Amino acid sequence: MGNNYTHLATQDPSELHSSSAGTRPDISKLQKWTTRFTPADHTSNIKISRSTSQFREIHPIIRAPVHSDAIGALAAVRPGIVLSGGRDKLLALHNMDTGKCILRWYGHEKEVTKISYQNTFAKHFILSGSRDSQIRLWQFDSPSTLRIFSGHQMSIGGLAMLDRE
Repeated sequence: MGNNYTHLATQDPSELHSSSAGTRPDISKLQKWTTRFTPADHTSNIKISRSTSQFREIHPIIRAPVHSDAIGALAAVRPGIVLSGGRDKLLALHNMDTGKCILRWYGHEKEVTKISYQNTFAKHFILSGSRDSQIRLWQFDSPSTLRIFSGHQMSIGGLAMLDRE
């Protein structure tokens, strides 16, 4: 297989392809393509050089990763908002629309294996289970653990929050 990337052409009319010879791409096609994916009220991050000999490459916005290791647990809060937990012992709240991390919680001693979320009486509660055999209760407005439930001898393999009704 190897580590070399070879461009495979498709029949997509919006596909952009450049040769390494430094030839100039069809700017009109590129401008049509960028306006299709860029709303009028947002500025585009794509820059095009009008030079006849060279053009700039198009790069996506790259953000620093939130987790430093694999993510093993996810829970939906609402459309566009997701909780994640991973091997790095971290819980994080993400806004998928903006790509930003909103909040982070630290406290587990080992990998976070399960997450459960519930909104009760306008308060956002999170339960997290870990390989450290603990279940922790968190709240959005508090950076520290509200309560630790211990007593398990092994890793937490499942979590659920039940309504009081």
